[in-house]
Amino acid sequence: CLPNPAFLKFSFGPVQGFVTAARRAEDYWAGSYMLSFLAAQALSVIIDECGPEHVVFPRLKGQPLIDMLLKQKGIHVPASGAEESQLAAQPSLPNVIVALLPAGDADTIAKAMRERMQSALREMANHIQQEFENIFSGKTATRIWEKQIDEFLEVYYAILPWPATPEECRKVAQEVFAELPAENRNLGRYPSNQGTYWEELYRIVDTGFNARKNLRDFKQPEPLGGSFPRCSLCGERDVLHNDDTHSTAELTSLWKEDIPREIGDTTIKARLDLKGREKLCAVCLTKRMALLCFREKNILFGKVGFPSTASIAVMPLKAEIVKKCIQDQSGGMIAKVREYVFAMRAMNIGPSTTLKAYPYMLDLVKQVRNENDFPVLKEFCELDGQWMYKESFEPAALKEEGLDTTQGSQHVTQAKGFLESVYQTIDRPSKYFAVITLDGDHMGRWLSGTHDEWPNWNDVIHPHARDGLNENLLNDRLRLSSAVHGYISGALGEFSLRTVEAAIERRYPGKVLYAGGDDVVAFVPLENALEAAELVRFGFSGQWSEDGSVNLDNTKGYMLLKYGDRKIVLPTMGSKATMSSGVVIAHKDQPLTQILRLAYAAQERAKKANNGSRDAFCLRIVRRSGNITEVVAPWTTGPDGNRQRVVEAVKSILGSIAKDDSSEGLSMSFFGKAFQLRSTVGDADAALMQSLVDMALKRSISIKDGERRRNLFNQLESAFKILRNTTA
Repeated sequence: CLPNPAFLKFSFGPVQGFVTAARRAEDYWAGSYMLSFLAAQALSVIIDECGPEHVVFPRLKGQPLIDMLLKQKGIHVPASGAEESQLAAQPSLPNVIVALLPAGDADTIAKAMRERMQSALREMANHIQQEFENIFSGKTATRIWEKQIDEFLEVYYAILPWPATPEECRKVAQEVFAELPAENRNLGRYPSNQGTYWEELYRIVDTGFNARKNLRDFKQPEPLGGSFPRCSLCGERDVLHNDDTHSTAELTSLWKEDIPREIGDTTIKARLDLKGREKLCAVCLTKRMALLCFREKNILFGKVGFPSTASIAVMPLKAEIVKKCIQDQSGGMIAKVREYVFAMRAMNIGPSTTLKAYPYMLDLVKQVRNENDFPVLKEFCELDGQWMYKESFEPAALKEEGLDTTQGSQHVTQAKGFLESVYQTIDRPSKYFAVITLDGDHMGRWLSGTHDEWPNWNDVIHPHARDGLNENLLNDRLRLSSAVHGYISGALGEFSLRTVEAAIERRYPGKVLYAGGDDVVAFVPLENALEAAELVRFGFSGQWSEDGSVNLDNTKGYMLLKYGDRKIVLPTMGSKATMSSGVVIAHKDQPLTQILRLAYAAQERAKKANNGSRDAFCLRIVRRSGNITEVVAPWTTGPDGNRQRVVEAVKSILGSIAKDDSSEGLSMSFFGKAFQLRSTVGDADAALMQSLVDMALKRSISIKDGERRRNLFNQLESAFKILRNTTA
């Protein structure tokens, strides 16, 4: 791009509103994957026109979607860790792109990026439309489809051509910024050039980009025919209908009776509600059917696993059952599991996912001693979590699933008998799960070099290289440059592709729905909710031990991660970088859209904590009644050198939630009262704590044992000593 380079900052949306319009995990995944796919299409324009080295952010190396596009062009791509670890189906590209381009071509390239994204979306939508052409045909349906798809994308970008000389660069920067650092011309071997002002030029284009993005494009909504309700998924756009649809009854009939039952070898029942309760717009129907399109285009291969909320809720119990099968040398437990699996087969209830989508469970099942037991445990783990609840086998529930309730009563009895045995000998399944969201704090400041914790040269140069260097240079702040931007992009790339997966899917039986740049969304079991969020947060700053546990003493800026049979070195954002998190614990049957929006709102609440310094989490416990208990706290508390992890104080209490209403009420009462009192109570007062616990226990009709009450009091008192020192 020399001799006349230009910065391009480019983004597109909508993002949060689009992905959170979700009835199931696959909806959220599909929305995120569609956006990652479109980001890859935009990046491919830069790759084609200028080369991948012109992309400043995000890092392209190892990105599965980028590797796939390169392979389609006949370019050899070495095997990457992402492919080896089954990450090809993980959305991992952010919706923001920064590139350095030839100034004369920058605007043309930006417009080509927008057009290629729009073309890819249109091609995907057309593919889905063709599958439904028998019902959504005619002028009305075609007009709705084309208008909704064409108006969906929002694209914003800013371009800053670099001045021709270092002197002009400095003059432009001086006009924008009141002060500029001294150039230290005598400390280096080379004279200043345009790149010396990378930081100032980037800050200018970043400011311009933010100003442009704040000027949102307004589109006058236009009714597209009839007074029909809006899309039942997004609630924003008109429902798809055709020329012959004139009433709500006819619309319901269209979505109930006329929808095809199969597309190729795929049963539509697994994708759409065929009872007329779900009516979608063109955008949401494309999202709902996106997986079929990605397979057709050879972007994804094989089965992609999407957990139901019930599957996540029961995963710890399934893990305990598998462990019992491995430990039980008599073979009694595996025999019961085998009988249960065979009963499910006889009722035509098969796997709903693939074990490969759950590395934690896959590693566990691989430990089985008898190889003949592996397929049984594999199929058991792949069954949907709803079948771990006895009520799912009641006639009304079976009928709701479209299963024949007049046949197979013997198999129903066998399945219910297995579950009863599990309830008595191991545990009952939880009906609660957690959604966690995390977002890097002040990432705009890190990317522009203006963060308060921005390092000096002395902080980043290896100790052996410091000798002989000028003291003034060592104490000077590190200049933002292409190399520093490259490092940040690399650190965020490794975080989204490796660190998050290791924390959520290998350390715990959770599932990553999105990890791109510094943004993370995942489903995890209730009992692992805060620990998983905490692990991701400190993985972001590189504060792990080699065994993958949190280690606040690791301030090196990198960490070793065991990946299969080898260890890899991961660059990180460093110990000064932080994340804030929203954690929502909710019942498995609560609307997923509501839970996701609560999680994002909780994340924003956490970002206002700590007197504005962020680095906090907001935990929201949503009861089925609609009542919400909220806890906001920093990740750590106490003076430097003696920091205590707040999550350690509360994780033991979380284990008591949601096995029944009484223990749920106990934990919620404690959380609410403890955090209300933490700022007003000096030393933890035993009388106050006893009163607090007694007040909580009075709501708990099942906890009557005196010794259990005393043990619980000791746990709560220990936790309270830490919680009272937190500031939110």
